[in-house]
Amino acid sequence: MDGEKKDLIFLDAKLVSQVNSRVFRAELSNGHGLTAFFRGDLPRELAVGETVKVCLSPFDMSAGRIVFEDVK
Repeated sequence: MDGEKKDLIFLDAKLVSQVNSRVFRAELSNGHGLTAFFRGDLPRELAVGETVKVCLSPFDMSAGRIVFEDVK
């Protein structure tokens, strides 16, 4: 399933509101809104107004996983 990782899209998104400790409403630079979430242990606190990198599927651009590591 090597093709799956290549299909992922990584973009910067600004956190606009916090839903709970791991879920945020976020916005891309083009104004597109999405739900940004984090799995596992947070390496640091996240704050509304912060810009983070999100990983999106080209098949569902309504939700994205917040990533902290460089993904190649």
